[in-house]
Amino acid sequence: MKPALAGAFLMVVLTSINLLETGAVLEPHRYLLPVIVGALAGVFCRWPARRRNKRDDEEQVFLNKPTGNVVTCQADSLTPCPVFDEVLQQKRMEIELKKKSGKLEQNIMELQRANRRILEQQKALVEDERLKVILEMAGASVYELVQPITHLLSKISSAREKVADPEQMHQHLTQIMQVGQRIESIVSRIKRLHPGNQRTVAEGFPESAPLRVLSVEDADLDYHMIFGLLKPESQSFALSRSVSIHNAFEQLEEKSYDLILLDFQLSDGTALDFLNRMQLSGIELPVVVITAHGDEFVAAEVFRAGAYDYLPKEKLSRSALVEVMHNALNKYRAAVEFRSSMKKMAELTIKDELTGLYNRRYCMDALCRELSSARRYDRQFSICVFDIDNFKQINDSHGHLCGDMVLNIFGKLLADELRDSDIPCRFGGEEFLVLLPETPEDAAWVFSERFRKAFSEYAFEYQEEALKVTVSGGIAGYDPDNPVQTPEEIIHAADRALYAAKDRGRNRVIVSRDIS
Repeated sequence: MKPALAGAFLMVVLTSINLLETGAVLEPHRYLLPVIVGALAGVFCRWPARRRNKRDDEEQVFLNKPTGNVVTCQADSLTPCPVFDEVLQQKRMEIELKKKSGKLEQNIMELQRANRRILEQQKALVEDERLKVILEMAGASVYELVQPITHLLSKISSAREKVADPEQMHQHLTQIMQVGQRIESIVSRIKRLHPGNQRTVAEGFPESAPLRVLSVEDADLDYHMIFGLLKPESQSFALSRSVSIHNAFEQLEEKSYDLILLDFQLSDGTALDFLNRMQLSGIELPVVVITAHGDEFVAAEVFRAGAYDYLPKEKLSRSALVEVMHNALNKYRAAVEFRSSMKKMAELTIKDELTGLYNRRYCMDALCRELSSARRYDRQFSICVFDIDNFKQINDSHGHLCGDMVLNIFGKLLADELRDSDIPCRFGGEEFLVLLPETPEDAAWVFSERFRKAFSEYAFEYQEEALKVTVSGGIAGYDPDNPVQTPEEIIHAADRALYAAKDRGRNRVIVSRDIS
């Protein structure tokens, strides 16, 4: 029996006995009140116990993990509850995923910081290596450049202290001039390898010459947004618009541009089509791709196709746009300088810096190749050896700078007289060798005599002093009767003719067959 009903029944029994003893059975209000009080007392006595049982049941549900069973709210039974177990598992997974997501975000931030540091270090390293390569190719070192500058500053400081002494002042000024000439020589070598650009973009947009920017955008709203963002920079650029790929290439043929802002999705293709067509057309310009639907896949594709930078329209702002334009121009300038440096480096391996002619190593390779071709195809082939007359006296009387001037002019005059198929080389010192494919000895003599006259009649002048410089030459040709003729043998034959020209008074050209 339930405790509440038992309590009520007990109260009724006790009250009834009391009423029978007192004779008040017929008065209901005297026994109803104890019945009600007894019932309420039973209920309130039972309620705390039910609360404790329910709390114990809930704790048992969460503690009953090994079996996977869920305890119901009843204190006297255990029944499985799959739905509640599934919800509990989902909550646990959500908590675990949040923890992993937080750790992943933290790792990403650390990787981004590390990437920025690496990029900064890489940029500094590239600049250092670029300067090092330029100096090495120019035949200079950092010490070679810094040392004369330090010397120059010290001489200037000494000159200030000796102002009162005219003789010492003149001596210091002479030394300053010599050091300055040395620095100028080093800088001139560097300039030949690293001429630089007329447009300077390392510190931002140039002020004197606005950049010509072509915006390839078919949406009016997007173009006006780009124009509005760049409007404060109107003194630094001139913005033009094209609405399609076809129209853009028409404008590129008519005008020259410095940068292209390219929308990814156009009416007649995509940015990938545009970039591929640029490569086929041989157009080299920095391109920044701007797209409304950007992701890592699109960015990777446009970079692979040749874009210099990439900007989603959702991140489009004036600062972001100016920054990507600035980066693209710097990357383009660096790429152009790199190609130019590589070309110069390649030329230095086969050409003489002073005269601009091929060096001795290239000459010997070319001579073997041309002699083999003449032998295989039974073609005529001749060589000319030139030597500047009395060149040692020029160096001794006027200095090596004067001799360098004569050699430089000799190379220019010789290159002007040759055909594209001819190969001029500086063989060593003041001696030069010219390879003349498909040329018999008689035609080689005509060419050599014409050049000898042009060189001898040239008005040399050094430090306001006129110089008379002449040249002698010897000619030898491929001998078809000697199929095993070697490069050394044909050079020796030309040298014998050259020595004969020197012995006969210089300033003349002799063919090897004309000497005994």
